Amino acid sequence: MSNSQSRFTLRADNAQYDSAMSKSEKATRDVDKSQKDLGKNAESSAGGVDRLTDAVGRGREKLNGFAKVAASAGAAMTVALVKHGLSSADALAKTADQVGITTQSLAGLHHAAELSGAGTAAMDKSLEKLSIRMSEAAAGTGVAVDVFEALGISAESIVELAPDEAMYKVADALNSVENSAQKTKIAYDIFGRSGVSLINTFAEGSEGLRTYQKEAEAAGIALNRIDARKIEMANDAMFKNKQLFTGFSQQLAVKFAPLLAGIADKLFGVGKEAGGM
Repeated sequence: MSNSQSRFTLRADNAQYDSAMSKSEKATRDVDKSQKDLGKNAESSAGGVDRLTDAVGRGREKLNGFAKVAASAGAAMTVALVKHGLSSADALAKTADQVGITTQSLAGLHHAAELSGAGTAAMDKSLEKLSIRMSEAAAGTGVAVDVFEALGISAESIVELAPDEAMYKVADALNSVENSAQKTKIAYDIFGRSGVSLINTFAEGSEGLRTYQKEAEAAGIALNRIDARKIEMANDAMFKNKQLFTGFSQQLAVKFAPLLAGIADKLFGVGKEAGGM
C-alpha cells in the first residue's frame, strides 16, 4: 500500500472514531438529562402526593367538624322533640279527663279540628260546652232540650253517650240542616262561640270524624291513657325537680340577703361621706 493510501485510510478511521465518540457523548448527555428529568418528575410527584395527603387530611378534619355539628344538632333536636312530646301529651291527657273522653278519641278530634282550620282550642271548648248541654238535657233544663229536639235528637238518648259519641251524633244531625243561618245558630247554642268554627269540621259527619281518628292512630298521636299517664308522671317529676332548684335558690337568697344588705349600706355610707360619686 502506498503512503497516500495509508494516510487516507487513517483519516477515514479517525473520522469514524470521532463520529462514534460524538454519538457516545450525545447519548451520555441524553442519559444524564433523562435522569435529571426523572428526578424532577419524582420530586414533583412526591410534592403532589404530599399536597394530596394534606388536602385529604384537611377534608377529613372538615368532615369530622361537620359530623360533630350534625351530632350536636341532632341531640338538640331530640331534646326539643321530647320536650314538645311531653308537653302536648300531658295537655291531651288532662283535657281528655276534664271532658270525660279517652285520649285516643280526643287526639282524633284534635286532628280533625286542625285539618279543618278550627284548631284544638275550639274543639276543647266545644266539648266542654257539649258536656254542659248534656247535663242540662239530663236535668230537663236550659236550652239544651229544645236544641237537641230541633236536631231530632232526644235528650234521653244523648245523655247516655260519651261526649265524643254525642259529638258524632250532633255532627250528622247538623249536616241535615239545610239553612246555613239555622245551622250556625244551633251550633252556637250547643257548643258556644267556638262551635261555629267547627261547622267545617262536621261537614263530613261522623264518618269523616272517624276517618280522622284512624289517621291520628296511624300517625302515632292517639296515645292510650296508660302511655299518657307515663308522660304525666315524667312531667310531674321534672316539675318537682324544678321546684327543688327554685326552693334552693330562694333559700340561698335568704341566707345572703343580710350580707348583701350590709354591703349595700356600707357602699352607700362611703358614697355619702365622699359627697356622692
